[in-house]
Amino acid sequence: MGDRNAKPMFDLSKLKVLLAPMYRVGTPGFRALCQSEGADLTYHVMLAQNPPVLIDAAILGADGRPAAIQLIGSDPAVLARQAATLEERLGEHLALIDINLGCPIEYITKLGDGAALMQNLPLIEHILKAVVKAVELPVTAKIRKGYNEGEDIAVELAQIAESAGAAAVAVHGRTASQGFDGLTDKAVIGRVKQAVCIPVFATGDVYSPVDVSEYINTYGADAVMVARGARDNPEIFSAIKRSLG
Repeated sequence: MGDRNAKPMFDLSKLKVLLAPMYRVGTPGFRALCQSEGADLTYHVMLAQNPPVLIDAAILGADGRPAAIQLIGSDPAVLARQAATLEERLGEHLALIDINLGCPIEYITKLGDGAALMQNLPLIEHILKAVVKAVELPVTAKIRKGYNEGEDIAVELAQIAESAGAAAVAVHGRTASQGFDGLTDKAVIGRVKQAVCIPVFATGDVYSPVDVSEYINTYGADAVMVARGARDNPEIFSAIKRSLG
């Protein structure tokens, strides 16, 4: 762990609109484009099998601004070691470490990673506590409403994340079994927001400034992540920023 006085901690309170972590989409060039359009933060997605030492500032950063890295895995010690290595290697270029607890893709879940972790809440707690202890950067978690159809455990997951030391939680209002089909339950954001004190980032079905306004003004989200809406239209960020004033 580094010296807490070496650099100021990344300020999560300034975030309003983020480019969600997307495998094979969030390339450095695409993330730089989204930042130029107004994205406050972008994410480099790093699967567990990718050695963290291969991630350098040139790959991580876009326009010289700090970016986040999302880790995927299920071994608390491995994730903690990866996080510590990344923090030491990337320094001020790294804004935060995010733990993926919501990826529904089969080749991820069959390894027990991503959304599969929502079936083992004690392990989620161990993972987050280990990573939080290993680094000084903010540690966040990205979750879904639940794993199985009809399941709604987002509040419990968010409370676990908060108690484990997470600095924020991003919530997707679909279950893992839904994948990316069907409508997002946007109201889950309001339920989570009422249950925790840490910032809550909303994600799912964000295709216009109206969607962002609904998440923030109706359900109380602190910030909104844009995924497929940005993949198809990076200019959505500038439109959102104009709408937010």
